[in-house]
Amino acid sequence: MNAYPRVAIHFCTGCKWNLRAAWYLQELLSTFGNQLGEVALLPASSGTFVIELVTEEGAKPILLWDRKTNGGFPGEWCQYGDRMARETLVNMYHVVCCSSSWYYATTVQPSQLKCH
Repeated sequence: MNAYPRVAIHFCTGCKWNLRAAWYLQELLSTFGNQLGEVALLPASSGTFVIELVTEEGAKPILLWDRKTNGGFPGEWCQYGDRMARETLVNMYHVVCCSSSWYYATTVQPSQLKCH
């Protein structure tokens, strides 16, 4: 069993974002399954909601989402709330799998992933 790639979801416990973080965890595991070595929920403070990906030992974490930088949570501004969440997953997929065969990547065009 490979320990990488690893995903870390840092979330503010004081903000009660536990369920939101757990939802992303289950989405990642449902989507990537055994292609992930670990998905971790890491309690944080001060309004933190960050999703990071580490592809191999010693590698610098790749920032997939930062609530403060991106101005909210994935999916918050779209009419269909999961579009930005899908965009985040598609970005992660290209890093993890380096292929275009994943369901979202082949059925959802990049232009459809943007909020208009």
